[in-house]
Amino acid sequence: MYVANVNPSFTSVALDGIVLDAAQPNDVAQDTEVTLTATWPDTAVEHFLYYEPTSQTLITRRESMRLSWFATGGELAVDAGAVGETDGSTAVATTWHTPASPGPAWLWLVLRDSRGGLTTAGYPITVR
Repeated sequence: MYVANVNPSFTSVALDGIVLDAAQPNDVAQDTEVTLTATWPDTAVEHFLYYEPTSQTLITRRESMRLSWFATGGELAVDAGAVGETDGSTAVATTWHTPASPGPAWLWLVLRDSRGGLTTAGYPITVR
């Protein structure tokens, strides 16, 4: 009855509500606060069988998710967020104080599930 783990995936990554494009630079104003939000589909959070040693029974659990944020410039208010097994959320957000001077930057994200699956995403940013 056990099903092997599948790596999670992103639905979108947005900067102040505007979905980022991994294929081209995304503009952001310099020295400002913006909200970064990453979402994943509900199907990315799997249910799985778990052997509960205390009761010696099989139970069904739901994966927890952890998202880590990385930026080559500026400062992230929080560099990681988590959604627990009992939380039905499919998004995590943080605030990014963008670099003080114009130029290129990169944002990277790593989404991990509690069974070892992961996915990554990277976005080129042009600070103006």
